[in-house]
Amino acid sequence: MPLPQTLKRFLLFLYLLPLAVAAQINTDRVMLIGRNALYYDDYVLSIQYFNEIINAKPFLYAPYYFRAIAKFYLEDYHGAEADCSKAIDLNPFIEDSYQLRGLCRIKQDKYEDAVNDYSKVIEYKPLDQVSWYNRVLCRIHLKQYPEAVAELQTMHAKWPSYTKCYEIEAQVNLQLKDTLKADSLFAYVISKNHNNGDAWGARGMIAFSKGNYESADTLLTHAIKYSPNIPDYYINRALIRYHNKKLRDAMADYDSAINVDPQNFLAHYNRGLLRAQVSEDNLAIQDFDFVLKTEPDNLLALFNRAVLLEKTGGYRQAIKDVSKVIGEYPHFWTGYELRARCRRKIGDSKGAANDERKVFIAQLDRTFNHKRYANKSTRNRREINIEDYQKIVVEEDTNAVEKYANDYRGKVQYKKVEIKAKPMFAFSTSRESTNALNSVSHYWQGLDKWNKKKTTSRPVKLTNSIKPAAQNDIDNLFADINRITQQSDSNEVHNLMACAVLYSDVKDYNSSLNCLNKIVKKDANNASAFFERAAVKQYIIEFQNNAEDSEKSHGANLLGLQSVLNDLEAAEKLMPSNEYIMYNRGCAYLSAKDYNNAELFFGKAISINPKFAEAYYNRALARIPLSKKTEALADLSKAGELGLYEAYSAIKQNSKQ
Repeated sequence: MPLPQTLKRFLLFLYLLPLAVAAQINTDRVMLIGRNALYYDDYVLSIQYFNEIINAKPFLYAPYYFRAIAKFYLEDYHGAEADCSKAIDLNPFIEDSYQLRGLCRIKQDKYEDAVNDYSKVIEYKPLDQVSWYNRVLCRIHLKQYPEAVAELQTMHAKWPSYTKCYEIEAQVNLQLKDTLKADSLFAYVISKNHNNGDAWGARGMIAFSKGNYESADTLLTHAIKYSPNIPDYYINRALIRYHNKKLRDAMADYDSAINVDPQNFLAHYNRGLLRAQVSEDNLAIQDFDFVLKTEPDNLLALFNRAVLLEKTGGYRQAIKDVSKVIGEYPHFWTGYELRARCRRKIGDSKGAANDERKVFIAQLDRTFNHKRYANKSTRNRREINIEDYQKIVVEEDTNAVEKYANDYRGKVQYKKVEIKAKPMFAFSTSRESTNALNSVSHYWQGLDKWNKKKTTSRPVKLTNSIKPAAQNDIDNLFADINRITQQSDSNEVHNLMACAVLYSDVKDYNSSLNCLNKIVKKDANNASAFFERAAVKQYIIEFQNNAEDSEKSHGANLLGLQSVLNDLEAAEKLMPSNEYIMYNRGCAYLSAKDYNNAELFFGKAISINPKFAEAYYNRALARIPLSKKTEALADLSKAGELGLYEAYSAIKQNSKQ
């Protein structure tokens, strides 16, 4: 008897229901893996995972949004904008999509469109400070100053203690030539935050623009006091002191600017000019040598060097320099005069006479005799007039609003930004990143024997520094996984371990964990499995702790610190006195902000291996919250000495505090 049509449909629904549920689980799993890859900066890999979801379920907005984040970090702003637009089409009520698209549009100079995006966010979230802030900066770029000021007034009402808005309003007033209003706003900022170097510096330049040099000097001195690592403050104070006839003090400021920023063009150029004025010719030549390495076609620097070379006897190089200048400026008679003198010094009478004749003919022209130069003693950097070769150089606008107008903020960051601890060591087949000055091979007992089996196409190594995978590397990793999992002995320990490492490399931490769980059940004496499982658990915890959605509230520390420590303790019992196990225990405690235990275990790792750079680095980060700054700086110094160059930027940052 044939089944009724309605019953057939019901049975078909029951048959397909498990498949639909499985598909949903797989999609969620791939999304999690993709977000893992995104968090750990594997942007190309994360895009592949999000592509899988989009192909399977193109109606979901989330994979488009997360793929946009990956593209943003790869600087594919056009592609990221398109993905944000698709995410918005699919779900127009997610403000993060508008915020990210706004930033993508800013990167493409689409400020009007970005304004529309931030307006949409504000419509949904009227108290979203980031969107208000970025919208104002877009309006400044569009020179919509009245609208910017009006919105800043609204921000003052909403966030009266947010002094950054007052700084921006002051800069807008400078653009509108209202220096009185700007100065009062900067004064207000200082009254709320006396240590604000930017506000002190801006007031100093306002005073300078009015010719109040002593007041300007005092204000810039305050700026330097509160922000001693900003080279612009020294350069601006040097300019003030130059105008106030304090050449030696100005030169000292240029020295300070160069100490802070050794590559600073303006400081070198202007110091060279001042050194020439006080007859420090050889030192001045060194500054112009630097300038010409940075800008080989800078003809004003070239002529200044030629003048100095003539004074110091470098006639042939002076002739070479000035000839290049004359080639570009054939009516620059001062250049001919200099070249004529140098040619006579080397015995080239004919060449000298030729240059002198050209100058003489030019002198017959009354315009030559009566030419007058502007009294202005400085020039903007972009102003190229060879007659201005002796003028001090300033940036185009010392009060430029651009400094603030490029300070965009937003939720593009997928993780917290700070001085990051070096991560745990784990096994990997991926290529290592070159973040150290010297390459160190990390030894693990039994690893060579394991690699001889050639289970994976690339050898397994112990590392804590992995380079984001390139496309061909990703293909090879998945090919290895498919090959091993299809083998009849795929559940053998060495194959499970290989798969665990490979799954970890493609950021599929749950699958990696499953493989490691199987190994531990089969072989409770496998130190490598316990060690690797601890690292994989830590990766999962870190991702959950940094997730930006509701998963964080119930997912953070799901596995827990104790689970990680249990695995490391098991590994230590099987492999005592291993510096990497001690180091990883320190990392686990450090991530949980148990700084005393972190310091203890990093110290144990160092006692086993006194050349363990990463352990010194992380111990420093554990010591800083314990108010052991001197010991921390010593650890960072040692880490840098051992080749970990990030230590030096950490030293610089912590020395300021």
